[in-house]
Amino acid sequence: MGIPLEAPSGGLAAGRLFMQTEPINGVLPTTLPTAKADNQIIGVMMHLIDKHPKREVILVSKDINMRIKARALGLEAQDYFNDKVLED
Repeated sequence: MGIPLEAPSGGLAAGRLFMQTEPINGVLPTTLPTAKADNQIIGVMMHLIDKHPKREVILVSKDINMRIKARALGLEAQDYFNDKVLED
C-alpha cells in the first residue's frame, strides 16, 4: 500500500512512503548491535527488501555514517538533497 508521493510533492517525487508498523524479525550482522537506532533502521530496510523482493528499497538519510553502513551491506542509500542550494 503506502502513501503516494507524487501529489504532495507537486510531481517532484515518485513512489510510495511506507511506515514500519508491524514487529519484524530482521537479522542484522553480529557486528551491528541492535541497540543503535541506525542499525534498527537498517534492519527494517533489510526486512522490507526480503518482504518485497520486486520493489526497490532505498535508504534516504543525511546521516553519512548510516549510509556507509548500508552500502557496506550492499543496500541502496542516498543523501537527502532538499536543503542544497543550486547555483546558476
